[in-house]
Order: sequence, then structure tokens, then C-alpha cells
Amino acid sequence: MSDLKSKIENVLNAIVIPELGLMVESTRWLHTVQLDASVLSVRFVCDMPCAIFDQPLRDKIQQALAKFELTAVHIEIISQIRSHLRLAEQSLKSAAKNIIAVASTKGGVGKTTTALHIAWMLQAWGATVGLLDADIYGPSLPVCLGHTQAPNVVDKQWQPIKIHGLETMSIGYLVDSTAPMIWRGPMVAKGLQQLFGQTNWSKLDYLVVDLPPGTGDIQLTLAQKIPLTGVLMVTTPQQLACADVRKGIEMFQKVTVPILGIVENMSYYVCPHCQHSAALFGQGGGQALSKAYQIPWLGDIPLEPQLVTLQEQGIIPIAEQMPILQDRYRNLVAALLKQIIQLPVNYQSIMPNVVIQHESPTA
Repeated sequence: MSDLKSKIENVLNAIVIPELGLMVESTRWLHTVQLDASVLSVRFVCDMPCAIFDQPLRDKIQQALAKFELTAVHIEIISQIRSHLRLAEQSLKSAAKNIIAVASTKGGVGKTTTALHIAWMLQAWGATVGLLDADIYGPSLPVCLGHTQAPNVVDKQWQPIKIHGLETMSIGYLVDSTAPMIWRGPMVAKGLQQLFGQTNWSKLDYLVVDLPPGTGDIQLTLAQKIPLTGVLMVTTPQQLACADVRKGIEMFQKVTVPILGIVENMSYYVCPHCQHSAALFGQGGGQALSKAYQIPWLGDIPLEPQLVTLQEQGIIPIAEQMPILQDRYRNLVAALLKQIIQLPVNYQSIMPNVVIQHESPTA
């Protein structure tokens, strides 16, 4: 009996998990295998949302076990999402188990669109998700979501705006959409901390943070005071964008924030009439960055004009209207989660100490 159980465990560990491309053995998700006479009970405990591959994984398990003479097979697959947070010295308390920043340094590359679809897809996988718009000067999330009303306040806490189950917060909900935010750096940093800490988030599995372009106060506040899991870098193929994204990569490396990967947005355009593919903004920029910095390459997203129309109309979730984009974002989130589950749990920050040395004045 023990020999049979051992053979079954070996077979189960060799199964490749759908969507992820990882063997069960490498994830250590096989929790228990119980064999009572010819009745088998198997329990998998996944440290990430598993709704998207639950049934395909069950099918693979049944197929793999077909060669054994078993009367019945009981399969249990549960999700116990772990927290992977970088404990910075000045970390604010977080209601989220994991905080994923979406950054670029370069404007106009589609950070908000990417952040929004990552959040939607994580929710589709079975996670509880929030989305924070960290762009104080130019918040675009309210437009993308078609919601501009102010949130309710309960016990001095903003109640997140829920859109199709997704919890969201943006400075754009709190101010006149036509009024410029004429704030200096310290005010901007304080504003981000308030949006993060004074929003009454649920117990989130993931909080996705949409960052503004640049390497200034918002990015440094996020790195130093918010317990990030890591950052996803977004670029477009042309060298003009990649040159700026390099600066963002260098910055996050200097403040020891893990870079989870690079995604290239607007990589190419496919003509809907002749299906010809054209690289409108050049080729290979994202992959070159990935290779140069040895950062995981998480894939590319095509340019889809219909996306602009739907997004400006506040039609959501957008990717459901376009199967090609839905597939790409699903693959992106699968690759992103693969990176996250390999991080240590609640890992310490190694923020560098900045020492300013003053030279003695010469006589």
C-alpha cells in the first residue's frame, strides 16, 4: 500500500499546472495524499488564487491517476494566499497581503490600463483585489472606470468605490476634475499616504497601485513607507520610452524594491481587415531591457484602438470585449503570480543608508 501511495505522489508531483507551466513538485502545493483501500483523497493548498485553473487541474489529476486501479478519487483544491511584503523600516500598516506597484517612469505607455486589467484578472482568478490610483497630479482611474462621485466617509475613513467588486480609490474622486493639483512634493507624499492609509480597504489579497511617471516623491514614498511586494515595469517598444524606463529600473534597484518583471505595451498592431501585423513603435525594446537587467520578461500586449474607445466610455471590464487582450492579460497575470510566489514571505528591506559627509573647510 505504501508503495502504491508513493507512486501516486510521484505522479501527482509531476503534473504541470495549467496556466502556470510549473510542476506541482516545484510549488509544494501537494498537501496531503490519503489512500484508504482503493479510495484516494488528495488535497492541494495553493498560495495564490486558483479559480482560473481549478477545473483544468482536476482534469489533469484524473487523467494522471487513470492508470491506477482506484475505486474513487476525491480532490480538494483550496487557495490560501500568502503575504509577500517587503518590510521597510517606515512601513505603513497594510490591509493587503500583497501590494503590486505598476510603474514606468515614462508617461503615456499604458500604466493605468495595465494596472486596471491586472486587477480585473486577479479578481477573475478568485482574489479579493483593490486598485489605488497614486497619480496625484493626473488621476485617470475615475475616467477609465466611469465614476467620479466622492466616496462615503465613515469614522474618518474613506470607503473605497466598488466597481464590479473591485475596490478602488483615487484623488480624482475627491477633487474637482478640472482643478489642477498645485501641490509641492511633501504634500504629494502626504496625499499618497492618506489615500493608502485612510481608505477602509477590505482584507485584500492584492492591492494594485497605479504609479505616475517619474522618479520623484510618489515613487520614493511608496518605496520607503509602504510595504510593497514588488513593482511591474511597463514600457513600449521604442527607445525613447525604454530610455526613461531604464531610469525607473535603476531607481527601484537602488531602493531595493523587487522588480517582478517587464511587460511591453502597444507592441504591435494587427489590421482587422487583412490581419497584417505592424510594429508601429519599433521592436524589441522591452525584451532588450529584460535581458540587460536580467529582469523577468512577462510578455507583450498589442495595440488595440477599440480599447481607447471603451476605456473613455467607462465600459468595464474592457478585456472581456476583446478576447485577444483577455488572453494576453491572463498570461501576464500568470507570469506575475509565478514571480510573486517565489518571493520570501514578509521579507526585510535592505534600504540603503544615505550618509552625507561634510568636508572640513580649508584654512
